[in-house]
Amino acid sequence: MHFITLTTVDWVDIFTKAIYFEILINSLKFCQKEKGLIIHAYVLMTNHSHMIVSCNPIPLGGSKKMLGGSFASDLRQSLENNGCSEANGCSEAQLPRNIPVSLGGSCASDQRKKQKPRLSQILQDFKRHTATQIFKELQEDNRNYIQEILMNQKSNKNEKFQLWQHDNHPIVIESDKFFQQKLTYIHNNPVKQQYVEAPEHWLYSSARNYYFNDHSVIEVDLIS
Repeated sequence: MHFITLTTVDWVDIFTKAIYFEILINSLKFCQKEKGLIIHAYVLMTNHSHMIVSCNPIPLGGSKKMLGGSFASDLRQSLENNGCSEANGCSEAQLPRNIPVSLGGSCASDQRKKQKPRLSQILQDFKRHTATQIFKELQEDNRNYIQEILMNQKSNKNEKFQLWQHDNHPIVIESDKFFQQKLTYIHNNPVKQQYVEAPEHWLYSSARNYYFNDHSVIEVDLIS
């Protein structure tokens, strides 16, 4: 479980309309459903987001889609090592249950040299998708000044523009006390910025999930 912070370049206030928050929320929901992201707490602000997140191990049924050729290669190798091949009519479905197959499903780490840890990859995918969608919305809104800032921030990894800062500032949550500290910090962000008088009044925050058990904006895995 990690506390992370996603911040726009130059701390630019980009998320100032509901449509921008909807893009972020919908992308988080997709990551929950399709990539195994677990959200324990979050707040979306106008130029940054704080979250406490973890992720599920890759399920066997979905690992082919998520790992692609790496999964297939490992599976074929395990079959061949145990005397199975297409030549003798052995299929992947006949793989014995006690054969270890490295799926890279650990959220905390991944020993593959060429594969990023899963949580890092999920966040990268989230940032890439939301950046593209939000930039399109900025064009629709004719927010030329913001577009110019983002295009001036382009790097080798972002050919046309950059919306998010690269670092996610991950901090491992190692105790209940530290979790509660970060949870309070997250929920108090809108109050500190004087957007609302109470944490639960901010729509895009898990304070509503924790205070009211209201999961209407996004599902949160509550930790008491």
